[in-house]
Amino acid sequence: MNGTPTNIIPINIPTLWQRIKKSIVRFTLITLAVMVLIMSYFILTPYSQGMRAGTLIKLSKKGYLFKTWEGELSQPMNLGDQSTAALTSKLWGFSVNGNNEALVNQLNEALLSGRRIKLNYEEKYIVFSWQGETKYFITSAEVSK
Repeated sequence: MNGTPTNIIPINIPTLWQRIKKSIVRFTLITLAVMVLIMSYFILTPYSQGMRAGTLIKLSKKGYLFKTWEGELSQPMNLGDQSTAALTSKLWGFSVNGNNEALVNQLNEALLSGRRIKLNYEEKYIVFSWQGETKYFITSAEVSK
């Protein structure tokens, strides 16, 4: 023997390029995970919640590919003081989740009767075309007697 050991176990030392690739993959995965979390927050969390009252003047199922329920509420407003009050109305557009048939039936009843209605809604940050045309989604309704 000339003094060289025969039981040498090779040590796998990662090259610089392997370490760079590993870092790039980690950074990409972390960035994608953060983006998914941020988008989920903006899609699932309402921007605001509120209530509007008025008379329902329109409710229709619209869309070419994705059918959504869209409606308009007329909100009467007085302009000026009592002596020179001019009555005008503001139209407010909203969308309804198509899976909520009970709510759609309640809105149809209010539309046909012409009675005032109180609508509870959520405003969304981001809306996709299959959800509705507006950012305002009705969560519940109460028809006045």
